This record gives sequence, C-alpha cells and structure tokens, in this order.
Amino acid sequence: MRTFKEFPKGSECPICGTNDNKESTLIGIIGTEDGNNMQAAVFHTDCINLTYMPDKKMLVQIVKVID
Repeated sequence: MRTFKEFPKGSECPICGTNDNKESTLIGIIGTEDGNNMQAAVFHTDCINLTYMPDKKMLVQIVKVID
C-alpha cells in the first residue's frame, strides 16, 4: 500500500470526517473501474483498522462494534 506524508487539502477522510494533515493512502472505489483506471477515496492511514478473514480470503474494516 502506497502512503503519502500529507493529506490533500480540500479532502475529507470518510472514516473520521476530518482533513487533519496526517499520513494518508488512496483506496479504490468499487464500481468505478474503467479499463486500467479506478476512482479512489483518500483515507488517513491511522483510521484504517483492517482484520483478515482467512476462511473467506477477505480484509474487513471494523468501523463500529455493536454491543
């Protein structure tokens, strides 16, 4: 995963909703593929909390745990 030291001005992290100038990464948006290109959203890397599900071979983002 390629990361960037600065967060783009005018963008907002979809997880935390801020524009804090922290390390960031781009993640492709499903359904926007066009040949070799894909639209992407920018996220703070410290907002991403991924968990691996080996039985499904899938990465999962846990946003909120419901009791």
